[in-house]
Amino acid sequence: MPNDYKHYGKYVDLSPQIGSPDAGTLVIHTTKGSKKDRWSARIKKPNQPGYLVKSVKTSDEKIATSNAMALYEEVRVDAAMGVNLAAGSFDDVFEKYLDSVASTKSDKRIQMIQGHHRRYYSPYFGKKKIARITSDDIKSWVDWRITYWSKGPGKDDLVQYAKRLKNGTKVNRRTGKRFTRYGNVAKTPSVKTMQMEAGALMAIFRWAYQEKYISRPLQIDLGTRLDGLRNKAKYAGKAESRRGYWDGRAYNKLIKYLKRWSDGNGSIPGVYDDTNHDVNQIFSRKTLYDQIQFNCHVGLRPGELRAAKWKHVKKHRDGHYYLVVNPVDEGRFGKTGQRYAVIGGGGRMQGIEVLERRKGYSKHTKPDDYIFAQQDGSLTADQGKTLKGVLDRLDILYDSDGNLCTLYSARHTYATQRIKWGRKDENLDLGLLAKQMGTSEFYISRHYGHDEVIDTASIIIGGRKANDPKLVSVVRSDLE
Repeated sequence: MPNDYKHYGKYVDLSPQIGSPDAGTLVIHTTKGSKKDRWSARIKKPNQPGYLVKSVKTSDEKIATSNAMALYEEVRVDAAMGVNLAAGSFDDVFEKYLDSVASTKSDKRIQMIQGHHRRYYSPYFGKKKIARITSDDIKSWVDWRITYWSKGPGKDDLVQYAKRLKNGTKVNRRTGKRFTRYGNVAKTPSVKTMQMEAGALMAIFRWAYQEKYISRPLQIDLGTRLDGLRNKAKYAGKAESRRGYWDGRAYNKLIKYLKRWSDGNGSIPGVYDDTNHDVNQIFSRKTLYDQIQFNCHVGLRPGELRAAKWKHVKKHRDGHYYLVVNPVDEGRFGKTGQRYAVIGGGGRMQGIEVLERRKGYSKHTKPDDYIFAQQDGSLTADQGKTLKGVLDRLDILYDSDGNLCTLYSARHTYATQRIKWGRKDENLDLGLLAKQMGTSEFYISRHYGHDEVIDTASIIIGGRKANDPKLVSVVRSDLE
């Protein structure tokens, strides 16, 4: 036995049996002093530095020899296909992936990916060698994830949560940490949820393939499983339906109410009493009012809107104002990289006028300040629940087709109205609109082109063009 194997108990060099002229290419051994006396295999990595050591899970030398030779063959094939034999487990590769993409994604998105991994990826794939994960494993994961809260590990969490809720227990006495709250968990995930979680998982595997941690690209086929979800979901087919937005009537109703509500005059007889509010609440209301009206003329994602700073507002040589979205020197707060978005408006509804109005009462108007900052200057909080309450009391929580309206509805309203009036009066190019919104032309057509045929009927039958006021300016392609 070579001197560097002093910690070994029994030792057998199997190199001759695999046809290798180099001693130590494949070795099985036990560990000195071990009570179980189980065998492990040590394999010299073909064409790669270092060794691979793995238990062959037996105390029988004959079985250990057979298992070690089978393992060597797997390693040899992986090495020939270019697999990085140092890849390790799925969890190991995930940490490397996260380090690699951290600078290109927002903190919020990184936290979301970490949350997916902690609850849905690691419990299933975590300790498994990533090079050994197959397409069948991923198919099984899809089924496991769909039933996670109804039949899987999450079911027990919900039971414990219900007990704590009943007993009023909020803090773990042993750790001092607050228990996780599961009040909003959907026992059957929506189509959109599955698409997002599977997409994030595929991004990990794509990166692993590019870095040669795995030898072949892996895919997730959600087709038939999503059909099953649509049939079981409370609102079947909603993920494929159009987005909730405000038509002209609902938009005017919302803006008029937000204006008086932000002044402290939001009472609605028999529905809402607005006699009890403070200065901080009024400022927060004004911020929500400004965000909604501004974004109906720009079409940003809520996270992009909240992250906008005064220095990001620029003036083009022809007089247009535009916003630098997701500036590369400040990281990414949205899904896409840096782009430019024209600040539009028409008639009484001007995006620039919203900014001027905000400058009149906000103390945070320096270049590095957030446009829609909180009263203390910090990044404004998500006001989705506040908006939901407003929409509910105005009876416009759902649009005319029954789609739920949220903070995103300002973006959806922008897209819907730009298609509606742009196609009639300005021959709007969907490609330019997609650039403005940081998305694809396919996505625009799929989710926002719902009224295009109906609303352009006069053009189709040869009638006059509509003379309705335009919401926003045409997107310019030559922004500086």
